[in-house]
Amino acid sequence: MKVQQTIIIARPIQEVFAYRAALQQAGEWHKDILESDLTTTGAPCLGTRGTECRRGPNGTTEEWELEITEFEPNSALGIVSRCGPVQVQERYLFAPEEADTRCTVCLEMTGSRLPASVLQKRTVDELMNFKWRLEARDYPSR
Repeated sequence: MKVQQTIIIARPIQEVFAYRAALQQAGEWHKDILESDLTTTGAPCLGTRGTECRRGPNGTTEEWELEITEFEPNSALGIVSRCGPVQVQERYLFAPEEADTRCTVCLEMTGSRLPASVLQKRTVDELMNFKWRLEARDYPSR
């Protein structure tokens, strides 16, 4: 199943891209992520790997493996996540929108029984949390 959603974020493109590429900070805006750990050292780049402990169904936790599969600074970011038979491919596209940033996420999930409507709602909720978290950060004024 596939989902695509676009949002405008009132922050410069460099800040939006850097915040999304920082896999270890995803728990700040993604409510199901309990803990993140990078298994690759250094700044995020193509091939960066990590793990996430996420809330699962019925109070369980799930261990997810992550990898950055596309990395074009301030332009595109691809992330593949896996947990058992479930795989999620995310592709974020970033574009300037005057002084703001247009962020589009294209998400494809396979191996899950999750209804498409639930995936769509979760995607929108997490994208809004991402926007609100970024816009609330204490960045220098533009």
